[in-house]
Amino acid sequence: MKRVAIANLKGGVGKSTTTVLLAETLALFHRQRVLVIDLDPQSNTSYMLLSRAGVEIAERQQKTLMHFLTTVVSGARVNIANYVQPGASDLWPLVQGHAPGCVDLIPSTPQMWFVESNFDEAAYKKGDPPDERLRDVIKRHLDRLKGSYDVVLFDCPPGFSTLARVGIRLSDLILSPTLADAVSTRSLKDFVDIGLRKILGLADGRNHYIAVTKFIRNTQTQSVLDELRQSYCLVGSPMPHSVDFIRASQRVRHDSYREFPEKYGAKQSNVRAFGAEFFRTVLSSKVSA
Repeated sequence: MKRVAIANLKGGVGKSTTTVLLAETLALFHRQRVLVIDLDPQSNTSYMLLSRAGVEIAERQQKTLMHFLTTVVSGARVNIANYVQPGASDLWPLVQGHAPGCVDLIPSTPQMWFVESNFDEAAYKKGDPPDERLRDVIKRHLDRLKGSYDVVLFDCPPGFSTLARVGIRLSDLILSPTLADAVSTRSLKDFVDIGLRKILGLADGRNHYIAVTKFIRNTQTQSVLDELRQSYCLVGSPMPHSVDFIRASQRVRHDSYREFPEKYGAKQSNVRAFGAEFFRTVLSSKVSA
């Protein structure tokens, strides 16, 4: 079971969209059983996969990451599998079981901001670094799911909050979506040089990959893209900026479903090609599980 952190210092670079399209292509076309864990209190991935109504249902059922963590903090016995939302995709083949893969989800909610803050405070009072304590807790529970999933995708919040550090430290691989502009690439450099190397102490050569999103080709963006290729390991061709991705990210109702071509529209070939290259060049590489 390989664990992948979708992470970057900057927000608005397409982390949640990348998480969803990657999960769905891996499940639909590459027979992967995918568990998505939404670590971001903004909950965008959860809304994209379940719809807003679907997240509200999960909250009422007390089957979210927030409820898992509050139960852990309370000291009660807990099984992380009880907080998984199965079939968390609106793609018909995945919902109907016509594909051998699956997309399941442990959803987030905006209340996670307060749960994270309370967890940090409790850990510091005990003299424990909160990210190390939470990483150990989640790892222990995820280890029990090794036979159930092939891939775990952590959608991390921007920056280096406790939840972001946990997702990164738990992962075998890091995928950083970025825009091809000066602000985003400077933030990406800070993410690598300051965050990964200095703050988290991850050694050079860590399995770190870049995906360029929302790409509008012109002289300036092409120059930035060339610089990114020289400095980092890029996966796939740049994902073009398109209204198709906006439509794909909007699940209207928790009981609404689509076929893959309907969901991704004119960009379905881009999405499928990205998932194929990620599966072939990244997931199929020899990485510790």
